[in-house]
Amino acid sequence: MVALLLFYEGLAKGRIPVVSPLAAIAGIALPVGSGALIGERPSTLAVLGIVIALPAILLSGTSDVRSESVLWRGGVVYGLMASSGFGGFFILISRSSDASEMWPLVSARGATVLTLGVVLLAARAFGVPERSQWPIIALAGFADILANRFFIVAVRGSLLIVASVIVSLYPVSTLILARIVLGERTLPIQRIGLLLGFVSVVAIVIG
Repeated sequence: MVALLLFYEGLAKGRIPVVSPLAAIAGIALPVGSGALIGERPSTLAVLGIVIALPAILLSGTSDVRSESVLWRGGVVYGLMASSGFGGFFILISRSSDASEMWPLVSARGATVLTLGVVLLAARAFGVPERSQWPIIALAGFADILANRFFIVAVRGSLLIVASVIVSLYPVSTLILARIVLGERTLPIQRIGLLLGFVSVVAIVIG
């Protein structure tokens, strides 16, 4: 919950093409380090894919930000702090047993709702969105739960290092969805990021 709040605060204070990739790249460090400590050893080809994922994430989020001093507006700091929370969440969820099924995710979301509710009530910032926004909010929540469910399945069927790196490629998939759904134009350097992202996933999967 704290990681999400920090992440959205970073998006508000900085630029999405800077904060999002930076959070994704920094978020890889903790799960990869944890996986290495518990003895995970990806193949050479998979390691190559992991290395390629870093520039893929960075380039896919590139935009023309030269006109603003975004690096000093707090967005990057929030992105880095949020990434620590995301990485910690990946590690903790990966340690749950196969027999627990979906219960780790249920308990995590229950704690999130309870804690956030208390914070909002204490700050007197609790409000109800307009009815017209309910469907899109519900769809976003469903997508979030589904994504976390897929991560649990992935991390239980493979290495934490591999699953967390592929999850951290979300700036690449976001760019693709923005192009298909919103019709946003992609820059040439972003297309290079997309290509590297594809190569990274192929190398990791084959490895």
